[in-house]
Amino acid sequence: MPRVHRDDAPGAWHHLTNRGIARRAVFEEVEDYRFFLSLLAKEVRNGTTELHAYCLLENHWHLLIRSVIGELSAVMKRVCYDYVVRFNERVRRDGPLFRQRFRSSRIRSPQYWANVVNYIDRNAVNARLAARPTGYRWSSAWHYARPRAPRWLTQHSVQALACSILDTSSFDRLRYDEFVLKCSPLEESLMLARVESRKTSDSDLLDGPSDLAAVERWLRRNAENADGAVDAPPIVSPKDLMERLGFEPLTGSKPTRREWLSERRRSAGCLRILCRLTFEEIADRLGTSRSTAQRDVGLFLRSVKEDPSVRANLTSVTKEIVDLASWANDFRLPAVEESPRPRPRRRPGGDRSRGGWSPL
Repeated sequence: MPRVHRDDAPGAWHHLTNRGIARRAVFEEVEDYRFFLSLLAKEVRNGTTELHAYCLLENHWHLLIRSVIGELSAVMKRVCYDYVVRFNERVRRDGPLFRQRFRSSRIRSPQYWANVVNYIDRNAVNARLAARPTGYRWSSAWHYARPRAPRWLTQHSVQALACSILDTSSFDRLRYDEFVLKCSPLEESLMLARVESRKTSDSDLLDGPSDLAAVERWLRRNAENADGAVDAPPIVSPKDLMERLGFEPLTGSKPTRREWLSERRRSAGCLRILCRLTFEEIADRLGTSRSTAQRDVGLFLRSVKEDPSVRANLTSVTKEIVDLASWANDFRLPAVEESPRPRPRRRPGGDRSRGGWSPL
C-alpha cells in the first residue's frame, strides 16, 4: 500500500504519536527522556516547529505541535532517527525502535485542539503513572504548574485555554490540575483511533462547523457511498455509540423480530458511518457474519438517502455526539506570531569561503 500524503502546511496544528515496536519500551532511563526532549528543543530553536503540549510514556509518546514552515515529516524524521541511533548505541541493539512512521492528525478547529490538549494532559493519569496530571515529570502539565518552564515549550495558547475554562483573566499555575479535570474529555480509545486513522480529508465533524445543516450534509455525503466509507476519521467510540443506541440481542417477544432487525441495521450503519469500523468489526460487535453486516449497512444507507425521518433521527443523534466534543465552543486560539526562518549556523570546523555555513 502506498504511503498516505502527510497533511501539512505552514502554521498547521498536529497531534502526533508513536509507539515502540511490539510495545517495547522506548524510554528506559532518565537520559532517554531528556535526549528526546533535547531533539525537539533543537527543532524549536531552529524555528521549524512549536511544541505546545507533550507526554512521554515508557512505550509511546504524544505531542501537540504547530508546524511553522510546513516541514513536519522532515522535522520528525530527524528527531526520531537521531533518537533511535543513540538509543541503539546505548543498549547495543540494532533495528527499528518504533513500530511505524509517526502518526499525525491535523487539527483544524479550536474545539478539537482543546480536546487534544486535555487528552495529552490526562495521558499519564489514564496510564496510572500519576495521581494528577501535574504530578508526572515527563509531560507539559508538569511545567505548566511550575514557576519556570523551558523556553522551548510554547505556553500562551494552553494558558489562554485554561483561563477560558476557569473563567479567569490571568493564568494561575496552581489551578492547572483543576483546569484539566474540569474539561469533558473524549474517550481515550476514540482519540487514539483518530490519530491512528489514515484519513486525511478535512471532512471531520469534530474539527469544523457543527450546526444541523452541516451535520446533515456530512451524513448525506456518507450515504452516497455504497459502504459509507467517506474519507474522514471516527467521531465517536463504538462503546459510547452502542450505549447511546441501546442495541441488545433479541430475547423474548419484545421487541418483535422486525423491530430488532431494524435496530440492528441502524446500529450497523452507525458503526460504519460514525465509528469507521470495518465490516468484520461490525459483525463481531453485532454477532453476525461479515456479509450480513455489509448488507445491513447498505440497507441503512439507502434508508438514510430515501427516508427523511430516518435521516432526521440520525442527524439528531450525530449532532448530540458532536456537541459533547464541543465543550470549548467559546474558546478561540490566540493569534500566533510567525516564527522566523531557521538561521544559518556554522558547522564545527566550517569555513565561510568554502561553503561551510549551512542551516541545521
